[in-house]
Amino acid sequence: MPRRIRLRSLPSYWRRSYLYCSYKVRCSMTIEACMGSSCHAKGAGRILELLKKAIKENGLENKVTLAGTLCLGRCGEPGANLKIGDEVITGITEANFAEFFDTRVKKVVG
Repeated sequence: MPRRIRLRSLPSYWRRSYLYCSYKVRCSMTIEACMGSSCHAKGAGRILELLKKAIKENGLENKVTLAGTLCLGRCGEPGANLKIGDEVITGITEANFAEFFDTRVKKVVG
């Protein structure tokens, strides 16, 4: 099981989202983003920005928790890796992000 990153080391948006979902409401989905060097080189930072923007635009802040995790072990796959529940989703790029968000996030919690 991947180790979790300390809450202090996460960007402020993640801390707020994590704290809100942990203490005030029960969020229905947690998305863990791989913060390993390979995913970072493949554009994970840009995917996270797109994810934050899409969550905000769709009003899902209180339904989706964003968290960072260390390597998910799928470094050979193209694109960034995210974990939703027990499922690791690989190959997320800017080109297929909209499809990923609509089918894996918005459709489930929206």
